[in-house]
Amino acid sequence: MLAVAMLLSALPAFSQYSFPASGAVGIGTTTPAASSILDIRSTSRGVLLPRMTKAQRAAIGSPAQGLLVFQTDGSRGFYVFDGSWQPLSVQPNLANLSGTTAINTSLLPGATNLHNLGSSSRAWKDLYLRGDIYLDGYRYITSKNTPASVFVGANSGSQAITGEGNTAIGVEALGNTTTGRNNVAVGFQAMRFNDAGDGEDPSSIGAGYENTAVGYKALSGGWGNTAVGYMAMTSNSTAGDKNTAIGHSALYQLGKGGANVAVGYATMYQTHNGTGNTAVGNNALGAVLDGSGNSALGEAAGAQATDVMEGTFLGAHTNAEQGLSNFTVIGYGATVNQSNQVRVGNEDITSIGGKVGWTTFSDGRYKQNQKDNVPGLAFINRLKPLTYTLNIAAIKAQAQSTIPNNKLKGDIQQQQRGTAYNQGGKPAQLSTGFVAQEVAALADSLHYEFSGVDKPEKENGFYGLRYAEFVVPLVKAMQELHSQMEAENKSLREELAALKKMVQELQLASLPPTHTNSKAYLEQNTPNPLQGSTIIHYSAPIGTRNLSLQISNTKGQVVLNAALNNKGAGQYLVDSGRLAAGVYTYTLIADGRVAGSRKMIVVK
Repeated sequence: MLAVAMLLSALPAFSQYSFPASGAVGIGTTTPAASSILDIRSTSRGVLLPRMTKAQRAAIGSPAQGLLVFQTDGSRGFYVFDGSWQPLSVQPNLANLSGTTAINTSLLPGATNLHNLGSSSRAWKDLYLRGDIYLDGYRYITSKNTPASVFVGANSGSQAITGEGNTAIGVEALGNTTTGRNNVAVGFQAMRFNDAGDGEDPSSIGAGYENTAVGYKALSGGWGNTAVGYMAMTSNSTAGDKNTAIGHSALYQLGKGGANVAVGYATMYQTHNGTGNTAVGNNALGAVLDGSGNSALGEAAGAQATDVMEGTFLGAHTNAEQGLSNFTVIGYGATVNQSNQVRVGNEDITSIGGKVGWTTFSDGRYKQNQKDNVPGLAFINRLKPLTYTLNIAAIKAQAQSTIPNNKLKGDIQQQQRGTAYNQGGKPAQLSTGFVAQEVAALADSLHYEFSGVDKPEKENGFYGLRYAEFVVPLVKAMQELHSQMEAENKSLREELAALKKMVQELQLASLPPTHTNSKAYLEQNTPNPLQGSTIIHYSAPIGTRNLSLQISNTKGQVVLNAALNNKGAGQYLVDSGRLAAGVYTYTLIADGRVAGSRKMIVVK
C-alpha cells in the first residue's frame, strides 16, 4: 500500500482517489466497485500499460500468469502470458486462431462488399445455422423452424408453421404450405398451394403431404402425388391423391381425381375427377373429364374421348364416342362407337390373323334355356351371296364424324367420297359376303333372333356380320337335307324293288319255252335286276355227262362259259363285278343241247 500511496501522491491535485474499507482502490472515483481491486474512471484519458519491443517482452524473467504488455514492433498489440505469450489485438489475418470465437453482433463484410467467407483453397468445414440464408435480399434457404424441412428459393415454404419433413427448391415452392409434411417440391411455385395438409384428413381442401413435385408450378396439393414437368398437376388443389404426372401440363386440370398415371405432353390435360386412369403418350386421354378405369398408350390415344369408362386405347389417335364404357380399340386411328365392343385396326387393314382361329366361349354348363329352334334351309336358301368393294373414305368420314374435335377428321375429308379407291390409289379389294341389313330382315321375317348380325345402338353406327355364326344354321340346313335325302332314298328303293319285280314278271311272261330236254330245267336268277351278285338255280338228269352255263351279251358274244359239276339240282353264283351294266342271256347246255335260256339285267 505504501507504493500505491506514493503513486497517488504524485497525481495532480484535481485527481480523485479513495481507499474504502472494502480494500478496493479507486482512481477518478470515490466509490470503486466492490468487486474490483482497482477501479479507474475517466472520460478524457486512458490507462497506459508498459510498452516494449518483442525482445524486451521475451526477456521478462518468470512472467506471472495474466501479465499484460503492449508490443511496439513486429506484430504490434497487447500480449498476455498464460504459460506462453498470446496476442490479444485483432490482426488482418486470423489464420492462426485456434480457440472458439464468439461474436455477439452482426458480422459484416465491410462497406465495399468485396470480401469472401472462406476461399477456394481454404473452405469452411461445417456451417451451423439457426435462421435463414438470404441472397440479394431474398430468403433462399430456410427451415422455418419445422423439423427436418429444407426450403431453398425466394419465399419457398414461407408459410410453414408446423409441417415437417418437407423439401422445397425454387421460388415460392411450397409457398403456402402450413402444416403439410413429407413433401418434395422443385421448381418455380412448385406445390405453391399445398397449404393445409396434416396427414390426418386427406379429403380437406388443400391437404398435402407425401407429395413430390418437380417443375414450374408443378402440383398444387393433394397427398401421395408425384408431378414432374412444367405445370404438371398445377390445378390439383382439391385433395387428389396417389396420382403420377410426368410431362409438360400432364394432369393439368386435375381436381379430386386419384390413382391416375399420366406420362407425356398434355397427357390427361382436362381430367378433373377421373380415377384409376393410365395414359402414356402426348395428349393421351387429353379430353377425359371424369372418366375412370381407362388405359391409353400412344400419341393422342383416346385424346377426344370424353366421360368414357373402362376403356382401353392401344395405338396413336385411337378414339371412342363420348359416354361409352367397357370397350377396347386397337390400332392407329381405330375407333369404337358402342359400349362393350372391341375394335381391332382401322378401315385400311386388309388382314387380321393368327396361327389358330378365334375361340368362342361355349361351355354347356352355363347355357340355359336351350331350344332346338334354329332354322336351316328356310334361312340359308334365302341368303344372297354377293361380291362388293367398300367405300373406305365414306366409312372413315362417318366413323370420325362422331368424335368431337377429331384431329384426323380434316385429313379424311380431303379424300374423295364414293370412289372404289383406297388411300394408296390402288383399286379397292373385291370382297365376298352378305349385306347385314338384308340378313337382319331375313332373320326377322323368320322370327329368328340371329346372333350373327351386329346391329348399331345408334342411327349413325355401323352394321356388321359375325360370319362364324352362320355355321349353326348351315349345320341345321345340312341336317334337314340329310333327313330329306334319307326319306327320298327309302321311297326310291321301294319303287325300284317294285319295278324290279314287274320287270322280272314281264321277262318271264315274254320268254317262250326253250326246253329240248324235258329232264333239264333252268330257273330265273334272283335278284334280277342285280347289283352286286345273283344266284341261278338249275337241275339236270343224273346221267348227264356234260353240263355248262353260258352268258351272252346283246350282240350274241359269250362273256362267260362255266362248267357245272353238280348233277341234279344245283345253283351258280354270278358276280356282277365281272359284267358291264346291261341285258344278258344265260343258257343251260346239257350234253350239247340247250336245256333253257333266261334274261338277266345288270345295273351299276
